[in-house]
Amino acid sequence: MAAKLTYFNGRGRAEVVRYVLAGAGIEFTEEFLEKPEDIEALRATGKLIFRQVPLLEIDGRAITQTEAMIRYIARNYGLYGSSEDEMIRCDMIYDGLKDAQVGLCGVKMEFLPSDVEKEANKKQMKEKIAKYFPMLQGFLADNNGKFLVGDRLSFVDLVFLHDLEWVQDCLGEEILKEYATIQAYRFQLQSLPNVAKYLASPQKKNYPDATYLASVRKVLYP
Repeated sequence: MAAKLTYFNGRGRAEVVRYVLAGAGIEFTEEFLEKPEDIEALRATGKLIFRQVPLLEIDGRAITQTEAMIRYIARNYGLYGSSEDEMIRCDMIYDGLKDAQVGLCGVKMEFLPSDVEKEANKKQMKEKIAKYFPMLQGFLADNNGKFLVGDRLSFVDLVFLHDLEWVQDCLGEEILKEYATIQAYRFQLQSLPNVAKYLASPQKKNYPDATYLASVRKVLYP
């Protein structure tokens, strides 16, 4: 049975999970929340332990909280390195990516009500990039440029690829040209068969527009 991801019909907090599912080669269906009754019915099932989405149903389990989903997929589908040391390395880099918050800045961008707030968010993204990207580029250079950890794809590669998409969409391609190793790494990841298949599929979500934002508000703030 295919996994099922329940969320809104857009990127948000679920997009990074889609990247990791795709990278693992896991087929998944999606159920979109469209009205307040949808999320209330889901809450009534008891599956949402913090009463919020996304929800991933996989292998007979109902998993909430994005990070829990990512780590579950990584542990069980070969995306957590090949040794204890590599698992630790994955965890350290993942926590660093969370500290950088580049992806999270992208997720919240279109929900900011004013241009002033959006520009402040972009400024924060640029500051985080200046701080963290040289270190991440160094990790890649020390590891032959192909993956962040070891000699094969791990979940941190997919999380970083997700974050890089937000960087491109929010700040433009030019900023990534300053980091040639990261840019080459990004293109290499995008060409991996499972990732390329996802990026070209109807399941890949575009940058959020006003229609998407209105659909989220309709469900959460009727």
